[in-house]
Amino acid sequence: MLLASIPFAVKRSWNLPALLGLGLLAAWYFWTFLQLAALPHALWQHLGDRSAVSDGLELMDLPATTAMPISLSPRESFLSLFSSLPPVAIFVLFVTLGWRFAAARLDWAIPLFGAAGALLGLAQILIGDSDYLYFYEITTRGLPVGVFANPNHQACFLLMCLPFVATLIGQLRRDWVSGDSDHAKAIVIAAIASLILIGVLAAGSVAGYALLLPVLALSFMLARKPRAARSASIASPAIVLVLMLAAVLLVAFSPALDGLGVTSFENSDLSRLGIWNVTGEIAKDHWLAGTGLGSFDDVYRLYENPDTVTEKFVNHAHNDYLQAIVEFGLPGTVILLAGVVLILVLFVRVWTRQGDEHRRLRRAAATALLVLILHSFVDYPGRRPAIACLAATCFALLVVKGDSERHRRSKATKRPDIASPTDDRRLVI
Repeated sequence: MLLASIPFAVKRSWNLPALLGLGLLAAWYFWTFLQLAALPHALWQHLGDRSAVSDGLELMDLPATTAMPISLSPRESFLSLFSSLPPVAIFVLFVTLGWRFAAARLDWAIPLFGAAGALLGLAQILIGDSDYLYFYEITTRGLPVGVFANPNHQACFLLMCLPFVATLIGQLRRDWVSGDSDHAKAIVIAAIASLILIGVLAAGSVAGYALLLPVLALSFMLARKPRAARSASIASPAIVLVLMLAAVLLVAFSPALDGLGVTSFENSDLSRLGIWNVTGEIAKDHWLAGTGLGSFDDVYRLYENPDTVTEKFVNHAHNDYLQAIVEFGLPGTVILLAGVVLILVLFVRVWTRQGDEHRRLRRAAATALLVLILHSFVDYPGRRPAIACLAATCFALLVVKGDSERHRRSKATKRPDIASPTDDRRLVI
């Protein structure tokens, strides 16, 4: 998909935010590829604590002066680079297709994906421990994980979909004429909203509960009726609010949905605080050049307390910014933070701009990205393919040009000037 999009993408006029995002992505790829390049031993030994590698070379009777890459897990870094291609392909494709053929079709698609994920999560609770309902061998069985391996990512994904449901509500309120199609849409939107809200509450993620309040507040603003149409019917939002309240009561009092608040921040070796303490020690030794993309779980085993090792193991830092320091080092972390700043700037821009006719959908996308940024402080949602692809879609919504504006400019360039009866020339403006 990426290769098919490139010939058309180079012909597309990219605006400054899109070019900045593409430039940061290219810089990140350059640095992660550089981490795989074999460096002279004189330089390599000064890029962090490499004693584990040096000891291994000595045990295998290999020369200690062998040129080595920065990454301590080159194979994992190489595979992780390929796993990052799907969201890149989606971003390039949506920007290339433009608003009319791609972005404008996402107002219903994203909420439906969220409702489907929430429905799968509820089936995992109500039907029981069935292998057909789980997609990972190592997962949290008995909880609504959806297409993910743990419920925290399920909660993040559903929260990112929720603002798009509010967009549908706002559009319906704006165009409400009380016809049969309007009532049908209201019922469908209410069902989608209820499923997603139940899925978030049933996931039992503390971070999901904390982020639900700001997401609902911003979603309320998205669902508001335009001032020019305040006299329209309030049936649709009333139905949604009633069903949302019913969803809260269902999750709170149903004995089947007993996974509320399963996330824990207690200070133990396998808790987030314990993981962050060990990750901080790794970061002190490798902050300059990093240990390589995808190397965290291998490196973590060199630092964890062997007396506390069980059958459970730590595969991520549960703080993507802290893990970025470990894996990417200073250059990669600066690139990542620059991307976060760019998203926050775009967030402020779309929520303060009033003239954009697509502002409702763009604001939903900005809200979804804000969920990802905040959730990344206590987890690693951006490393999950489904969430990464949704985030790439949201970023494309923020930067892609509206086709209506492009159409007006094209029409203006083709409209002839009014010529005098004695003059046959036509001026194109």
